[in-house]
This record gives sequence, structure tokens and C-alpha cells, in this order.
Amino acid sequence: MLKVLKDTIHFYYSLIGLPITFFSTRKTPPKLQQAFLLAPYMPPRVNGGVYRPLSWLKYSGDNNWQLTVFTKHVSGSGGEAGKHLFKQLPDGALIRYIKPSLLEPSWRLTPKVDGSILTALEIAKQALREIDLNEQKPSVIVATGPSFDFFIAAYWISKAADIPLVIDYRDEWTQNPFPFVTVGRDDRKWEQRIFKHARNIIFTTPSMLEHQANRFKRKNGLCVIYNGWEESEVSLEKRSSERDGDEIKLVYAGVLAEHSNPKSFFNSILKLPQEIKKRIKITLLGDMSSDMENVVSHFSKLINIQLFASVSRNKAINIMSECDYLLLFATPNMKRYIPGKLFDYASSGTPILAYGHEGEITNCIYEGKLGVFCPEGNCKKLTSILLNNEINYFKDCHELRNKWLKNKSRKYQAKAFFDLLNSV
Repeated sequence: MLKVLKDTIHFYYSLIGLPITFFSTRKTPPKLQQAFLLAPYMPPRVNGGVYRPLSWLKYSGDNNWQLTVFTKHVSGSGGEAGKHLFKQLPDGALIRYIKPSLLEPSWRLTPKVDGSILTALEIAKQALREIDLNEQKPSVIVATGPSFDFFIAAYWISKAADIPLVIDYRDEWTQNPFPFVTVGRDDRKWEQRIFKHARNIIFTTPSMLEHQANRFKRKNGLCVIYNGWEESEVSLEKRSSERDGDEIKLVYAGVLAEHSNPKSFFNSILKLPQEIKKRIKITLLGDMSSDMENVVSHFSKLINIQLFASVSRNKAINIMSECDYLLLFATPNMKRYIPGKLFDYASSGTPILAYGHEGEITNCIYEGKLGVFCPEGNCKKLTSILLNNEINYFKDCHELRNKWLKNKSRKYQAKAFFDLLNSV
């Protein structure tokens, strides 16, 4: 109990001391075109949150910006995928890996937020210490989340050092429909405070922007910068639309979790005529949650499902390019979201089969001529798609699709990001 009390006092003492200890930084002129980027995940860590901030760091030099990145400490190499991502870091990349706090304060007397308020404090302390030591502050602070403790850290740095704040919603915070964001008792007031304070706010889809703008009553300083695909890893060659053999090959690449639940799709497959069902081969590439393991285990007894938990990037690209359709499961909660894999799918040249509900995913399918959409439970439509009756147009839309893709490349979207920073 004494340690908890001591750590609680230490936490608030450190927090109160942020603007006092670094008060001199308020008078320090900013270094133009230098930014602090607060990103929870960077290589060698491998997950969906890595690619967006990595692309900003990767293309910062091309846009005449220097980024100093503050991220969570990570142990290990991340395996083959982690090494692959780590090689994409530019030479001389400035990355500060923040170790977890050793404090154990009272959970009742400290804020409960997504991530950890202690992590937010550690990041703020180290960033402000770096400003103080260099006697030079950056011209802008950028935070990307989840986790949203990084937004709180950026807010403290912005207030203490008088630096403009830009926040980037890779996913929503308190409005998030998925369990990977854990909303605590204090998240809502922190989001309201930061949403009001930030100079600019970035979203990944138009409907996410609209939803957040209406929820928090703000219309100015908001923009959309999409996720994207990496041009250096894909060749936009024209793909033959001819089916190879009698087998109908469907591939899902990426993590399977509740937001991408395939259960309804599998049930529709079971309702198809036997002569079609026996031709279908579904390949799942990537990890899955325990709940999805149970779903897949059940249906694999009834449907031809092949599993690859981990494959090399080259093998994954080959599998994706040689199938008939790449699967996307557009669940109702995905209405405002575009999964990052959609851009990788589109760049592969293989048509996408989106199954489920209308939303941002289907907007991309229609706008970019990326494939076809089957409403949930519509077995007649699904049959027509699988028999290749719906995809004849795909071979004639190569140029339109490439134009859509060029505007969604990581390099193109990074330029939009740095143009925003220039305006700040």
C-alpha cells in the first residue's frame, strides 16, 4: 500500500511538473520542417498499425521533413516480416523506443484510458527532455492511434512546449465498434479535450470524418488521408481473367478476428448447389483470434479450407495473384472502415469479392472497379459471381483501376500528409 501511495504521488508530481520543468521551451523557436511523431507501433513490430507511420518516416526525406519517432519498446526481431519492415526504415532514422513505466499507482486515483496513462507520461517526459537538451523544439507534434495514450502524450507535449498538435485516427477512439480499443472511464473527456485542442485532425475514410465531426461538433481542420499500398513491392501488370482449371480458388489474406468474421460467408457457401460447392477451395493466410479458430475449425469439416498461419511475403503475393477472388468480409461494424488489406488486394490485380454489407469497402469496390460485391445471404448472387458471370468487365477496367491505385499509393498519401504539415 505504501508503494502504491508513493507511486501515485510520483505520477501526479511528474505530471504537474511537465509544463513547469520545460517552461523554457515555450520561448524556443521551432525548427522548421521537423516533427515529433508519436506512433505506438514501428518495426520490427508487425501489425496493422505499423505501415502508416512507417510510410511517413520512409517518405519524409522526399518531402523535406525530418521526423523523430517515439514508439513502444519492442523485444525481438519480429521474425521474417519484422526484418522485412525494418529494412524499409530510412538510413539514420530517429526512433526512440520507450520502455514501460515501473510505477504502480492506484488505479482508482489515476486516469483509466485506452493503453496506459503511464505510457503517455513516459513519452511526454522523454520528448520534452529531448527538446530541452537540444534547445530546439519541432514545429509540429503528430500522434497516430490506437492506442490512444499516445494522443494524450502528444497533448501534454503540445501544451507544455507550445507546439501545434495534429492527430491521426487510424481507427476511432470512444466511437470504435471493435474490442481492440479498450475504453476506460476517462477516455471520453480526454477525446473531447484533444479533439478541441488539435490544430488538424486526420481520418482514413470520409464516413469516419463525418461521424466524428458530428459527434464532437467540429467542422474545421479535418481531412482524409487514406491508407495505401507500397508501389515498390507490387507490379501493376494486367492479369488474365481466364480461370485455370475447374477449381474455384478464394483467398483471404490477413488476420481473422471479429471485425472480419467469415461465419455468414461460410454458411452461404454451404447453401450453394453441390456441384459448385465441391469446386470451391478457400485459402486463409495469416493468424486468427481464438473465436475465429473455433469458427474455421467447425466449417473446415464441411468446406475445403486450407490454412497458412505464416508464409513469406513472396509466397503470399503468388497465392493472391493466382486465385479467382480475394475475399473481404464487410461486417456491419466495418461500415466506416477500409481495411488496409483492400489496397494490397487491389494492387495484386486479382478481383476482390466483398461479402456482407454496404459501406466504405463497397464504395472502393465500385469507384476503383476492384471487383464485385455480394450482399449477405444472397446465394443467387454468390452463385453468379463464383461461376464468373459477374466479372467479365474486370479485364476491361485495367487503366481505370490503375489510376485509382496510383492515388492510393503510400507515397502519394505521404505527400498529402506532409503537405498538411507544411500548412500547419
